[in-house]
Amino acid sequence: MCFCPTIGLKITVILLVAISATLNCLDFIEDFYNILNIGSNVILLSVSMTIDLVCIGFAFAGVYALYFEKIRMFQVFLLELIAYCLCKLILWIICGNLLGELNTLVTHLWFQLSMLGTLFCMIGTTLLCMRFHEISEEEV
Repeated sequence: MCFCPTIGLKITVILLVAISATLNCLDFIEDFYNILNIGSNVILLSVSMTIDLVCIGFAFAGVYALYFEKIRMFQVFLLELIAYCLCKLILWIICGNLLGELNTLVTHLWFQLSMLGTLFCMIGTTLLCMRFHEISEEEV
């Protein structure tokens, strides 16, 4: 397990959540721009935008859970991050098999960066959940 203090993990996770939410907002904006200007493949872009909005909403809930140390709510946030990554990977596989303009239209740079930022956020959240579990076992 990680040897850094709990407060250091909390600050790191808050920063990772903020970075991840920012990248998801930029991905949402790029998808919205592509829908307005190009107008094709609206369904895949809408799915990507919906996934981004859900993740942004859960990011606020994750920060709230972290601030008030609501462990169950924070674990639900971790599950949402896992579901987000799985949904984005499935979307990436679908668009990767449909070569051409669609591949670069949906899986643009912000899509990939938001995926990477969320993966780092998931790693930090997992470490913090393990720390919370370790602390709760010591109290018993």
